[in-house]
Amino acid sequence: MDRDTVDVELTTYEEVLERWAFTDCSGFDNALSDSEMRALFSRWRAKRSKPDAAIGSVTAQSMDRAWTAFVNCWKTEGPAAFQQKLLQREEQHSHLSVGALAAQICELSWDADRDC
Repeated sequence: MDRDTVDVELTTYEEVLERWAFTDCSGFDNALSDSEMRALFSRWRAKRSKPDAAIGSVTAQSMDRAWTAFVNCWKTEGPAAFQQKLLQREEQHSHLSVGALAAQICELSWDADRDC
């Protein structure tokens, strides 16, 4: 095994284990603006009903791990596929949301002049 092969393997292994700090956009390929990436992260976390900030029992370290997973998903799926998948999951989530269902029931009740 020559030296160049070893360096390539180490670089590849290093890339696999790379972690990004929360809101560090340097790891993205074909990224949108920083604020757009943060907004996508918020939507991505919301579809899992998880917070997008280090509050309460959510530590900064867990947010770093979540951000790293977000970066890896973006890199694996590609920007267009990632955004399309996010839209599809948000659509599915809205159909399954108990809060949205309750609001719809109340709206239908009010339309029929009945108390909710």
